[in-house]
Amino acid sequence: MLLLVLSLLSPDAEAFGGFGGRRGVATASVPATFVTSPATGEKVAYFVMTPEGTGPWTAVVVIPGLNSDAKQALVPGFTGAFTREGMAVVAFDPPGLGQSGGQNDNGGKLAQSALLATLDAVSKDKRFSAVGVVSRSYGVTTATGAMARNAHPAKFLVDWEGPPDRERSIGCRDANSQPPERLRQLGFGACNDEVYWADREAIEFVGKLGVPYQRVQTERDHVHPDNQHAIDMVQAALAGGVPWVRIDDEAVNANIKSPSQVHFLPEQGDFNAELARYAKELFDYTAK
Repeated sequence: MLLLVLSLLSPDAEAFGGFGGRRGVATASVPATFVTSPATGEKVAYFVMTPEGTGPWTAVVVIPGLNSDAKQALVPGFTGAFTREGMAVVAFDPPGLGQSGGQNDNGGKLAQSALLATLDAVSKDKRFSAVGVVSRSYGVTTATGAMARNAHPAKFLVDWEGPPDRERSIGCRDANSQPPERLRQLGFGACNDEVYWADREAIEFVGKLGVPYQRVQTERDHVHPDNQHAIDMVQAALAGGVPWVRIDDEAVNANIKSPSQVHFLPEQGDFNAELARYAKELFDYTAK
């Protein structure tokens, strides 16, 4: 089975990215399903939107990003892009957010354990024939940490503009820097806290995925002034031996070293449809 995971950023901070203005109106009355996190024993909630018909369908498991819950994904513009292509959408509440119990740890081991429990449950659900992973912005932290260090049913990762490290995540220019007050209030560790960041720097994990990695990047990053961090993630994946690596629609496993070598996706357009396209392509590729 193949499970696709998309991670999303908090809707309360435009600097961390939303849906490019496509948040829409939340899909009403989606009941929660609960699983148990092996790390804490707390309940983890997820929500399922399926296409018409009886299935089985491929599944897109949505990981909300920083300080956000599943409601961010449960909007018609997003879910419709996938269900029209025959994919189900599964949105997940991280620990301490939405209907999930426990403590929010900003993409650390608690969030990663909760994600793994969700992936396992969805992979065993007979409604779904396949499972993979897509992360959105800071959500790449949960996705890569979980997938690189644990057995899981996911067959690929699609990463939308995820920050690779503490500098790009919270602005740690050096060890003496401190995150902004808003982020300190969310519980982020100090820039020189190596134990804290050992669980939360995607660039340290992406090369250990062992499954195809698709980086999705628009011409202008939703947070940063340049796109070099996207190149850094692709280079780290290639250096780690990830079997299939691509940025946007460039050649697979191309040794791209500079943003000037990439025809990035345009800033405007139906971005939800683009994400669905990449998901479908990777479902097809991994099914061969």
